[in-house]
Amino acid sequence: MLNVICVRVGHKYPVEYVYKLKNMVSLHLKQQHRFICLTDNAGKLPGIDCVAAPIQVADSWCKIGLFAPQHRIIERGDRCLYLDLDVVIVGSLDKLIEGKLERQKDADGTMQPCKDLWIVKDWHDPFNSSVMYWEHPQKSRIFGKFTRADMERLRGDQNLIAELMPDAKTFHSNDILSYKFSGCNKKDEKPKCKIVLFHGKPKMHELPDVKWIKEEWK
Repeated sequence: MLNVICVRVGHKYPVEYVYKLKNMVSLHLKQQHRFICLTDNAGKLPGIDCVAAPIQVADSWCKIGLFAPQHRIIERGDRCLYLDLDVVIVGSLDKLIEGKLERQKDADGTMQPCKDLWIVKDWHDPFNSSVMYWEHPQKSRIFGKFTRADMERLRGDQNLIAELMPDAKTFHSNDILSYKFSGCNKKDEKPKCKIVLFHGKPKMHELPDVKWIKEEWK
């Protein structure tokens, strides 16, 4: 099973962000999948498959809970595609993940789990965790190594991931663009990529006059 997962802990993002992300995923992902939200308040998200967030802190550190070895509806061997709530999907997610996480056979023909982690190459830090792709529970070590002290010594979850998984693979730079840094914030035409990240400011609801955001984020 392919699980598309988001995280909503606290009140930074209105609930509409979860529903709009689900709608965009349905439009741009053709293969069978399940949409899941890790949250501290499932009652606010009727109609969404929810899982209790293992780390309930209202900042990026809650994303480390994605790698917990046990979740209620995520099974061993499932592929997991994580998306931040502040993204706009503008192209095929099928093509974004195509050919990634392919399993290999060992000498006796047994299919082995894929140990790769795919993540975004950041513009300042090594990685940006807005989009990630892995096979559950192959990256549970990230969750197991996390301590509250990490929150004091590091800026965020992606810095810990970089420490523990320095050999993680990064998506093609043309597939995932930053609204702030790619130049697409100067155009009123839809970017030619798969996903646009709205990390920092502005967020999508603050840009009601940008035509392609209005057309895609709904």
